[in-house]
Amino acid sequence: MTEIDENIQKIYWLERAIEDKCADRDYYIHELQNERDQMAEPFLAEIAELKKIVVSDVINLEKSYKGPLGVVTFRKGSKRRSWDSDSLELYGTDHPEILDFKKVTFVKPNATIKMNE
Repeated sequence: MTEIDENIQKIYWLERAIEDKCADRDYYIHELQNERDQMAEPFLAEIAELKKIVVSDVINLEKSYKGPLGVVTFRKGSKRRSWDSDSLELYGTDHPEILDFKKVTFVKPNATIKMNE
């Protein structure tokens, strides 16, 4: 067994020791999280819908928005290019036809919401 294997084994058993030592608390944390999730559930659908509306509005504005409660950052759409490496290796770099193997994808505009704390 290598020193790396020995250290991995020690990490494994130490993590199991933490699980054993904290099992009762983990149970209560899990139960509390379930209760919280149930309490939050009625609000989540409305929040998700409002976020979609805000993101859509900012994308239509084509600029970021800063308000008293948060910031919505706009990122414009762009083209993304990648190359099929296997085809390039087979075809070679000194042929102009190599551009036929170029892939172009379009990245949609995006906006992210950051709430102030």
